[in-house]
Amino acid sequence: MEQDAEGYLGRAYIDALASFGRSLELPSSQGWLLARPIPGQPDDEDACGAYPLFCCRDWSRLAGDLAALEGRLVSCVVVTDPFGDYTQADLEAAFPDLVLPFKEHIIVELDRAPENAVQAHHRYYARKALRDYRVALCDEPLRALDRWNQLYAQLVERHRIRGMAAFSPESFRLQFQIPGVRIFLAERNGATEGMQVWFRQGEVAYHHLSAYSDVGYRSRVSYALTWSALQWFAESGARRLDLGGAAGVADKENGLTRFKRGWSNASRNVYLCGRILDETRYARLVGGRPGIDALYFPRYRAVMPQAAV
Repeated sequence: MEQDAEGYLGRAYIDALASFGRSLELPSSQGWLLARPIPGQPDDEDACGAYPLFCCRDWSRLAGDLAALEGRLVSCVVVTDPFGDYTQADLEAAFPDLVLPFKEHIIVELDRAPENAVQAHHRYYARKALRDYRVALCDEPLRALDRWNQLYAQLVERHRIRGMAAFSPESFRLQFQIPGVRIFLAERNGATEGMQVWFRQGEVAYHHLSAYSDVGYRSRVSYALTWSALQWFAESGARRLDLGGAAGVADKENGLTRFKRGWSNASRNVYLCGRILDETRYARLVGGRPGIDALYFPRYRAVMPQAAV
């Protein structure tokens, strides 16, 4: 498999998550998983897709790749790419134990000028913020790494982010070198008050992460950054953008979701998918404990302290 695939598709991204597990290649479908230790079980591992999405090139071959892992790992869980070229049958063949609509991802189709999809409210605040900020694409991402780590550390503390989404500085050092990474900076009075990280994969771009200073939050720098990113991707030939999903599964109209919808003209579902790879070990780990949500996958991680899917 090519080693320099863009964005979420390549080994470079999964390697940036090495603190959570080891990289596991799926050779036929051309995707990557993380094989991770199971807390309290030194002889057992399970697998998961990378945060926030699992991508592969050939979804029709994913079932065969996962079948080859049976007996080697306990289970596998992923959240699917909203732009993945799969059918329901492909997902059910690969993940016979769970295929569940998980989140609605908010999409911008760039077959027309982006401003025609953007709500008047968002256009107003974008124009206002752009009077104060200069937004530019960063030509040398590593030069912006220190400031990004400062902004992201504030975000982690503010929202008490845990698990894989609480990326380390070393993870970001690797991510900022991944083919397809695009980083937008918003500067005012010589200071960077906001940044957005995107991954470009061919004609699709995924919003990966955003972080803003306190000044940036107050001055709505997010509007300037998102407007500028939409314009840049449209002009550079991208056809579709993924702005991500809501902050929670059930809360469909929180502030983050309303912000994303204001830029969009479409949406797509992503799916939570799970497969048991070793029935005996899976049953032993679950242990018949009552009170566990049957849709939580893998179920044994629901009862493990500080464990996350």
